[in-house]
Amino acid sequence: MMCQLKPPIVFGKKGRKVNKVIFELSNLRGFSGKPVKSDTTANSNRLIFNNGEYEIIIDKSKDYGEISNQLANDGVIN
Repeated sequence: MMCQLKPPIVFGKKGRKVNKVIFELSNLRGFSGKPVKSDTTANSNRLIFNNGEYEIIIDKSKDYGEISNQLANDGVIN
């Protein structure tokens, strides 16, 4: 497994409360989820996980197809 951290990387104080954490999942496979509206289109690009205390929202990049094809061409994914 490989991990790459890309700037900006921000470290905070342990125990500090936050409202939002933003991260990227580079090897997430394609999925159909809830609709997300962009400038001119709407796509089924959102997964929502909610346990009442926390909510995790994962949005597939609007450029997912291009990125996935490039990774396949580079031999990074099958």
